Parts: sequence; C-alpha cells; structure tokens
Amino acid sequence: MANFSELFHSSPIIMDGGLGTALEDVFGLHISDTPLWSAKAIAEDPETITAAHLAYIRAGARVILTSTYQCSISTFQQAGYDEKNARSLMLKAVQLTKKAREDFYSETRENRTNENKPSYGEHVDKRVHIALSLGPFGATLSPTQEFDGLYPPPYGPRGYSAAEDNYNAFIRDDDENLSIEVLARFHFERLIIFANDPATWEIIDCIAFETVPLRREVKAIRKAMGWLKQTLGETKAANKPWWVSCVFPGGESPEECSVGGARLTAEDMIEAAMGQNWLYEQMAVPNAIGINCTNEACLPNLIGQFEKYLDRLAFDGSKGNKPWLILYPNGGDEYDSVTRSWIEGKNKSTSWGQRVWHIVTAVEEGAGEGRWGGIAVGGCCKTGPKEIASLREAIAK
Repeated sequence: MANFSELFHSSPIIMDGGLGTALEDVFGLHISDTPLWSAKAIAEDPETITAAHLAYIRAGARVILTSTYQCSISTFQQAGYDEKNARSLMLKAVQLTKKAREDFYSETRENRTNENKPSYGEHVDKRVHIALSLGPFGATLSPTQEFDGLYPPPYGPRGYSAAEDNYNAFIRDDDENLSIEVLARFHFERLIIFANDPATWEIIDCIAFETVPLRREVKAIRKAMGWLKQTLGETKAANKPWWVSCVFPGGESPEECSVGGARLTAEDMIEAAMGQNWLYEQMAVPNAIGINCTNEACLPNLIGQFEKYLDRLAFDGSKGNKPWLILYPNGGDEYDSVTRSWIEGKNKSTSWGQRVWHIVTAVEEGAGEGRWGGIAVGGCCKTGPKEIASLREAIAK
C-alpha cells in the first residue's frame, strides 16, 4: 500500500478524536497523573479503551488511532514496568483497536441481517483503518513538551526549567545534527517493536507521527522511517502510508530560529517534511502532512502556508503522488502543560463539527487539481465521540 489514495479510496475521510481526554471526560478514567496517559488503561482498563475506540467508530470515524501516543520503553519504565511488559503492552494496544473494529463489523452485520439486507462482503476489513499513533519525544518528558519543544541534551539544547528562561534553539549546527540522530534512534526503536511482530504489524494500516513541535524532529522521523524501510527491505510490509502532523500553539511553531529569536513558520515545517533535495538523502518522504492539537481558528492561515510551499514543488500529475492533508484540531480548550489542566475556550456559538467542516470545504474549493491527494479530518484533545458525530453530520448536510 503505497499511498493514502489507495488505502482510503475516497476523500474526505473522518478520523477519531482525542482518545486521552475522552477516556477522562466521557469514560471517567483518571489518567493525567501518569507518564503513560492514555496508555495507562492498556494494562489497567483495556475494555474501556476498546469501548472508546468503538464509540468513535459508531460516531462516524473511519480512521482509528491506537492508544500508543505516549508509549515507549522509557515511559513504561517510569511507570514501573519492565521492558518485557512494556513491549507486550504496546502490542496489546493495537489488538484492542482491532477488537473495536471487529465489534463494529459484527454489530453492522447483525443489524443488516435483522433488516433482511445483504451483509458486508470480504472487503469489510478495509472500511475502518487503524493508524499506529506515535507522539513526539516531548510526550515522554515531565512536564510534557509537545507544545514547547524544550528537550534536554542531547535531544535539545536544554530541558524545561521553572526557574530560568527557556529556549529550544541550538547555537551550534553539530549539536543540532546530533539531536537529529538521537531523536531518529528514539523513533526507530519504537517502530521496530511493532514491525518485529508480524501479527501486530499486519493489523496496522498506516502510521501517524503526531504533535511534532520541532523541525529537527520532523527530520529525525523521516530518518527513522528510512531506517525502517532499509530494515524491512522492499516488501509490502515496509510500504505502509504514513504522516507527520505538527503542532502550532496559538497558530505558531514552538521552535525558535535562534535563542530568543523569531519562530519558524509552517512553511519551514512542511519543507522539513516534504523536502526532497540533497539535504534529505536517505530520509523517507511522508505520504501526508498534518496539523493537530491546534485551535481550529488557526488552521486557515497554517494551511495557506503549507499550500504556498506545495505550489513551489513539482509533483507529477497523478493523484496518488500528491500528499494528503491531515487535520485534527483540538476542541477549542487550551492545555497548561505545567498544571496539567485545561482552560475552556470561548468559541461555542456553533458546533465544533460545523466549524471544522467549513475549513475543510474551503480547502477543497481552493485546491483545484494541484495540491492535495485528499483530506483526512478528525479531532484531537477535548473532542469526544459527540464532536466526531457533529463532524459527520456537518459532512452529511
């Protein structure tokens, strides 16, 4: 499966919402006090994870992300698990997503049979797609650093400090090059846990690198995916579609151009993801670029910057070779990573689904034939099954 147009068949396709916040807000779990966040329930309450996945599918989602966003050997070790159990639980998360998909197919077949309508055929397993969710290195830190990108050496210039000024820009190129190498190793070591288990790897339809705050981490992810393809060889298993989704708190990239300087732009981030010149040799190219965990009001400007860059690229005329656009904004609330609390947003005059769908239709009407292979749209933090249902209803209208 070489690209998303072959996998999804139609556009737009609806994704799920913010699993971690839904587990707390909708299903009543307490998971924000652990380095594992939503992955805590893999071991302690797996039935609830399956129920949450199923609720999103029933609401209309056809792309479901696994509960592995914060998973790594180090985060499980912080939570008291040994390496063997960590690997087992990471694989189990994928099986829980598969279980939700199978439960939905079973419900649908039963309903159709009861209504004396034909049941689904053999193609049914292609209708709900499972994406392996992998968060950034910053998701493993405390406090988490998806929104600021303050990584300790050698992953970054310095970690978060409550007492001193914080910055995330390197002074020396050599230090930045080293950070790309160690970040690539971090992402590759997670990927290979799933890829080395054939039964689990077969379940995964695509790979989602999410909430990436730094350009150098985008490059590291591309390097890790290049290593993965080299490791697996030229096989169908090595050719899963994948995306990189960046975060833009307040509509800006968290990364500084220099210490105390201006921020990088969305064009800088998509160039790091899609660039194909000599600087990116041996780096795999993602099939899609995305924006997640960002207020939907910021999306039009950010998408516009993405499209300015794409207009300068020379993709061939086939739809399959155009990148997909992945959009899953948050529900409008703002997260404070230090206090680990949410500040309620103000834009509640129309439904979240209507607001997001209005943005998607503007992209579709303006893209013409030149930019995107398709669009996948869903939600991030503070978007539960109710919000995904509102998106489905907006699309249906």
